[in-house]
Amino acid sequence: MAGNEWTAENYAFIYQKLGLSSTAFRSSKANYDAKIDSVKELVKLNITTLEGKIKAKEKQAKEKQEDSKAFAAKIDKSVLKLKELKAKIAEQKKKLEALPVVKVVPREKALERLKKLLDKADIERAKLKELRSTIKRNNSDIHAHNRRVGNLQAKLETAEARLENPSIAFGSKKLFRKQNNLAKNGYSTHKEWRNDWRQSRKSSFFLVGARSAPCGNELVRLSLRPDGNFNLELRLPPKLEPHATASTKVNGRIIPSIFFNSLNFNYGHDVILEALAAQQPLSFRFIRDEKSWRVMVTVDQAIPDAGTLDWSFGALGVDFNADHIAVSVVDRFGNPVETWRFDFCAEGKTSDQNLDAMRKIAKEIALLAKQ
Repeated sequence: MAGNEWTAENYAFIYQKLGLSSTAFRSSKANYDAKIDSVKELVKLNITTLEGKIKAKEKQAKEKQEDSKAFAAKIDKSVLKLKELKAKIAEQKKKLEALPVVKVVPREKALERLKKLLDKADIERAKLKELRSTIKRNNSDIHAHNRRVGNLQAKLETAEARLENPSIAFGSKKLFRKQNNLAKNGYSTHKEWRNDWRQSRKSSFFLVGARSAPCGNELVRLSLRPDGNFNLELRLPPKLEPHATASTKVNGRIIPSIFFNSLNFNYGHDVILEALAAQQPLSFRFIRDEKSWRVMVTVDQAIPDAGTLDWSFGALGVDFNADHIAVSVVDRFGNPVETWRFDFCAEGKTSDQNLDAMRKIAKEIALLAKQ
């Protein structure tokens, strides 16, 4: 379903069976497509991270292999040197034995030379032992790096397969997986788990905006009150008509609806007013938490042309990398002033966890920008 161009005819057999209007179903599809796109972007980020880690590990393994070759050459050289020392020691021992006992001075000199040769041999043996120990550790590291590369490549293949066929779990994967071990997760029956899962699945819904619709949305009407707050009309699909508290007649049809009066938006109040005045599309997300429902409004905001911006106070730049996000402030000449690093790795996390981590980092970056 994701990626198909929207037309009411394409999906009529679905939304009519569910008792939904084409507008309500289009909003659901837009929400679904957005979630799929989000999953794809996170998977792409994960793939980039994995590719970076594989490249780094392969580089480390290659460096270790080159080190091992160098150590092997040193070992061969040390073995040869030790062999030569042994031959010299044997020869010196013969010379010492051949000297008469009465020749004290020559024997002392010969003995001193023998001692020096023995000391050199001991040093070379210690060096050879250390080289062999080092190459053993090095080969162990190479094996560990290659094994890690294999594990990362397996994860990369899984990620690439997921990019080709992305999937999402409404209600969260974490909760969905809890059914595999009910007792451990505090459930006595599968029915208990299913009730929680269904509650989580229906804890939010999204209604996409439309420029052609009054107030920027076909199913939500937002109007300004004299006191500065808003009244909100939520139009319901036929299936939910029993829950309606009011009705509106549109083109001869009675549309069931619910009214919410005197709403106040703590953030973005002026932005919403500007969007209503400009007849821009307004998208609404309704979210239910443990206490109540919350309404979030999304509007399209134009991004100013970089050429029209005032750079006299410098700028803040954000750079996304495989395992972190870098933030730098530059002065009006482009010279770096200060830099921050925010660690971020998508590997081994759910899409919700990655989204939450990204939001927290975005909040910190926004606070830096305000400074």
